[in-house]
Amino acid sequence: MCWALVYDPCRDQFLAVPLWSHVFGNLGGVMVWYRAAKAVQSIMTSIFGLRIFLYVDDAFWVEPAVILNSGLSAANWIGDLFKRVVTDLLGWDLDPDKADVGSCVVVLGVEITLDGEDSFWRLSPMKRQRWIDDLKTVLADDKLTPGHASKLCGRLAFLNSCVFNKTLRALLRPLVWRQSCVRRVVTLTPRLRFALKWFLAVLDQACSRRINL
Repeated sequence: MCWALVYDPCRDQFLAVPLWSHVFGNLGGVMVWYRAAKAVQSIMTSIFGLRIFLYVDDAFWVEPAVILNSGLSAANWIGDLFKRVVTDLLGWDLDPDKADVGSCVVVLGVEITLDGEDSFWRLSPMKRQRWIDDLKTVLADDKLTPGHASKLCGRLAFLNSCVFNKTLRALLRPLVWRQSCVRRVVTLTPRLRFALKWFLAVLDQACSRRINL
């Protein structure tokens, strides 16, 4: 699926080599991981009758808080079964930091809390603080390169879609303009500064989005 150009210091030459594993960091690797995840999803659904959801190669599911005869909760039982399929049968190790089960979990940097008939979505505290520090640095330095603007735009667009239901799209416009700027402009414009200060204030409030189940 993927090839890479590597430098061999023993031969003092470059070699084109096939990559037989799933590689992160390139578009080909993303598609391979997605196909592998779809295969796992198909196994869980067709053989075990369990519905799991995917975001590229991240899997998650929602189950009622039911305790089974084995003493495990339904969610924990599915987690154990998922690990047996993915690790014991297919040979892939799971990231223990992402193997959370409970009424409050972090999925792709978003903290999701289930409470009765409602779910609440907000940016995880660790990611929120990291983004706050980044915005404060940009505002203090009074400069933002197109590359940095592109990263900020991607992060805030993710926050916008997951937490704010696309209500803040207009405030992303200055970042879109800066990331596509062909001139070597790095100083903050009044409009760009206003947008960054607005997002900083929103992050300080730790706002959440409520979705009825």
